[in-house]
Amino acid sequence: MTTDEKFAVIAGNLRDSLRVSEKVSAIVKGSLFELAEIAAEKEDAENALETARLVIPEGNRMMLAEFCRLYHKCRGSTESPFPNHAVTASTVMIPEISRLDDVIGYIARRGIHLERHFGDSFSYCAEEVEYGHAGYVLMPLSDPKEGRLSSFERLREEYGLRVHCVVNIPSDDSGDYSYQLCALGFPDLGNTSATRFSFTAHTRADVLSYLGALSCFGATVLSTDIAVGEISRVRAVLDISDTDNELLSGLVMYLNIGADMTVDGIYAEI
Repeated sequence: MTTDEKFAVIAGNLRDSLRVSEKVSAIVKGSLFELAEIAAEKEDAENALETARLVIPEGNRMMLAEFCRLYHKCRGSTESPFPNHAVTASTVMIPEISRLDDVIGYIARRGIHLERHFGDSFSYCAEEVEYGHAGYVLMPLSDPKEGRLSSFERLREEYGLRVHCVVNIPSDDSGDYSYQLCALGFPDLGNTSATRFSFTAHTRADVLSYLGALSCFGATVLSTDIAVGEISRVRAVLDISDTDNELLSGLVMYLNIGADMTVDGIYAEI
């Protein structure tokens, strides 16, 4: 067989494989849609997932993700999966640091007016919010030199706070200084669309498969912090600009499968 003949055979095999792949993909999607229709008749998502696990091959994260998406499509899920928490106090706690004061002024120019209250430390400020004495606490999130500041992430988690808004301030250095406006519960975004979804998950699943299936929901991974082990820890921020409540409901359902998942924040950036 000549080289040209070999090339012709290889090209034919590759074209055939594409046709087979497309046919298989259509069969999988059709089967998962039928499964989602059956599962949508169940009382809740937990029972629906038990039904799905009877037939979906174990460990196939992409099929699980597609099922979650289709399940909420069949259910017509239009409400946000995140219950809003009304922050009644328009006060923000900060230590007496001029840069933080400047950030609040920047936020005010964007239409978010907060009354400044000062505390001795970030821990004290976070505690004031935890006990309901203030509405928000403003803390650093990242800077051009250090990157993401994990110590403030741990502080936010310690006091049970979630990110309600992220403010990016251009610096003279390369990159931005980022700050997180944190409060209890989830924000009432009103007419402001959330563009970011931040979560932390502990899972035994393959991390790449766990994250790879997020494309089913129109979400793009912007950043990750992964610690791989018997139980891996995944901290990620997703771009959800093109994700509606139906897809968000599927996303949350999927992320909880085989994982202990915590939502760190759903927010807009300014």
